[in-house]
Parts: sequence; structure tokens; C-alpha cells
Amino acid sequence: GFPRPIQANRIFKDLASLGVSEILLTGTELGEKSYLESDFFKAGEFRRPLLEGAEQAANPRLPSVSTHWSLKRCLDSLEEGAAGAPEGLAALAGWRQGARLALHPGEGAPNLGALGDLAPPLTLAIGSERGWTEAEVALLEERGFRVAGLGRRILKTETAAVAAVALLLARLGRM
Repeated sequence: GFPRPIQANRIFKDLASLGVSEILLTGTELGEKSYLESDFFKAGEFRRPLLEGAEQAANPRLPSVSTHWSLKRCLDSLEEGAAGAPEGLAALAGWRQGARLALHPGEGAPNLGALGDLAPPLTLAIGSERGWTEAEVALLEERGFRVAGLGRRILKTETAAVAAVALLLARLGRM
């Protein structure tokens, strides 16, 4: 989802320092629509925190960033990109084989740290501050995402993003 621009600044910096390769932002049913129109996203002001995060971690690559008006459009673009990607293109070519996870604090969702085999590349869907609607969760599941949570607490988007990525990188032995 689209976080508040001030939160996105911190999220982008942290995700770049953790080595995330791609950040896709999508409008959500419960998300604040005005965030999509902010200069941070429209004018590409996110480049500065990406650079800061990459410099902090001595990471030579910046994550690519794309925006999508809706979750359906975002998922469609992933599918279309994966279908047309040459086999050698790491992120898109392997997207169909990797694990797809959607964070959602719903009842009965397994804890992200307790999930079984997770084949890279990993795609992690994190909703906006108000979370995913049931229709969005159903769409994510329809597209092959497994729903998982980070425990009982409701976390801010920036906390959930960093915690989830750090947890997954540790599980893959990449921290």
C-alpha cells in the first residue's frame, strides 16, 4: 500500500539498506488516496532515501520503484512482466517460482516466522496502515499469495515492512 510520505521516506531508506530489489506501491481500498498524489511519489522524491539507505549498507544497487493505482493493476503488472521476462532476468523470471506472502493480521493467519519452505525470490505484500480488505486478501490468495502475520500486535507500516524483510532475510541466511 501507499504509506504516508514521511513514513515512506524511512521505509525506503531501510529497505534499500536491507537490499530489497524492488518496491511496488499500490492504492488500496482502505488506504488514503491523497498519498498517491504526493510529490514524494509523483515527483520521485523517494530517490534520496533510497540513496541514503544504499550508501549506509554499501549496497551498489537501488531498488526499482513503481506505483499502481490499485492492487489488481499491481498484480496484473507483475504477471505481465513475469510472462514477458527473459529467463535470465532474475526478479521477474523467477517471480512465478518464488514464495508470495501477504501480511495481514487476521485471525488464524500463521506467523511469518513459522512458515515452512520459502523459495526465493520472495514477494511480500504489505497493506497500507488500515490493512487489506477481505476482497483484497481474496485477490492476493487467488494470485498465489499465502497470508501470514507478525503476531497479535497491529504494527505501523514502516515497522511491519522492516520487521518482515529482516525476518525473511534471516531465514534465507542473508542478514
